[in-house]
Amino acid sequence: MTKSATTLIKVLTEKKGAVKQLYKNAYGNVSWDEYGGFIIYENMASYFESRDASPPYPNAATIVFGDECMELKQSVRDKIIELGFSLEDVDHQISSDGVLHDRRCYIVWEGEHFTRPELFLNRVELLARQKGYDVRSVSKPPYWGIYGDTVSDGMNQLNSFCDEVGLEPAATDYESQNSGYVCFVKSWYLHSMYAIFL
Repeated sequence: MTKSATTLIKVLTEKKGAVKQLYKNAYGNVSWDEYGGFIIYENMASYFESRDASPPYPNAATIVFGDECMELKQSVRDKIIELGFSLEDVDHQISSDGVLHDRRCYIVWEGEHFTRPELFLNRVELLARQKGYDVRSVSKPPYWGIYGDTVSDGMNQLNSFCDEVGLEPAATDYESQNSGYVCFVKSWYLHSMYAIFL
């Protein structure tokens, strides 16, 4: 193995280790100014595709607080930074009868957002398959969902899976497919994500 490959593996291991510890620190903490205000987007650009924002929303998996970083408790900011992350304020400006400001605080690693595997989001799909749910492909992130004969059936199946694992979706959607519907999660609450390791 080359030196650069070894370095890359080390960096990925450190990053994923930090993400797992972040999930553990956040687990069950629903206080808005601690971890309760953080959402994990499967792909933020896809989620907000109807908004023409400047700067644009990241075309990546993201961990985002729904306000400016200074609104987080200092102790929480310190713990996040201790893990090797940085906190980055971004003001997304949206033209709509004037300018709307969507201020967000991003958790980033060395200035970069994340891939789905780096946030263990692929593990969620694996759990759904292991638990026997009817997992099907969809056309947009997260590229999988749970099938039902009706929207209500599909959502009930998706909610049943989330309840069984202990995950809390922040936003869901569905696509029609083969005379039925595939329901999927577009974003998750950070405070529930450690459940995938339990």
